[in-house]
Amino acid sequence: MDKMNVALLGATGIVGQTFIQLLQRNPKFLIEDVYGSNEKNGKLYAEVVQWNMNEPVPLEIASKKIKSLEEFERYRNKYDLVFSALPSEAHSAEERIAEFLPVITKSSYHRPLSDVPLVVPELNIDHDRIIEYQRKKRNYKGFIVSEPNCSSVPIALVLDALHEFSIGDIRVVTMQSISGAGINGISPLKIMGNLIPNISGEAHKISTEIPKILGTMDKQSTVINPNKLEIWAQCNRVPVLRNHVESLSMRISGGISLEQVKNALEKYKGSRNYTITKPSNPIFRLSENALFPQPMDLTYMEDEMRVLIGQLYLKDGIFSCVCTSSNLVRGAAGNSILHAEILEGEGYIS
Repeated sequence: MDKMNVALLGATGIVGQTFIQLLQRNPKFLIEDVYGSNEKNGKLYAEVVQWNMNEPVPLEIASKKIKSLEEFERYRNKYDLVFSALPSEAHSAEERIAEFLPVITKSSYHRPLSDVPLVVPELNIDHDRIIEYQRKKRNYKGFIVSEPNCSSVPIALVLDALHEFSIGDIRVVTMQSISGAGINGISPLKIMGNLIPNISGEAHKISTEIPKILGTMDKQSTVINPNKLEIWAQCNRVPVLRNHVESLSMRISGGISLEQVKNALEKYKGSRNYTITKPSNPIFRLSENALFPQPMDLTYMEDEMRVLIGQLYLKDGIFSCVCTSSNLVRGAAGNSILHAEILEGEGYIS
């Protein structure tokens, strides 16, 4: 396959915009059509989008007419793959499309479903084996694979990197940027100088998604058995435009030194060595800088798939650190695109 022809659902939202930015840079994909809400149907993309990226709308996308989901059936033969940044309420539309085409979705609706893989590509790509079972069970020609919550991804990667040690009593406090609430989620003026100490449903997503991500497949590839790790999370919205911060702590097996922990993180490359357009391995970037990491640090990095880690401490068997990652790239569109590359390479997309 020279290029994968892509339909992008939810193309006008901030995650959809990030998809466009990344897909345009990637020679493996061609955006055939962009889909939006009914009121935007037939209008030029550039005329209706509230563009939030640092670069202007790509010319070839700016001139595309937005299509509505009601039209999808007419055009589905054009596509090899569908990326979806639709809200969870649209899950039935994704399921109808999956009868014919592969769907990679950010919808939280599909994440807990037993026959849907929830994938961080470098970590648990083997969970994609359940796709064949899903196809038979649902009578799909395509399939649905789900992408994790943006805060779950970096935490899962850290825990996987430290799996050789005995860890437990995992606690995380997140400081999540306003872009995580979507374009119309929170006005910067309303949150400036403030902090919202609860994001509805977010802690539950972290505590349930990560055990599934870190789980194992049965021999028949029909069941994903969740890891038994218990994770306590408290989630905050903070007046930062992009990128999330997680303060993570855990009990770690006795006799382990901080140098051993750092070494495990620095050497971690996940389970598969795939990249989007630039090498993202090693997956973590560590620093001893007393002011590292900050959300702004990612703004000046070319590779936003990295997870930045600093403030590393180990005392009395408790390890703690602070992680920063891109909620829109590492935690959303970038994760999905990397997953698509692997799915195509392994023959699931043809």
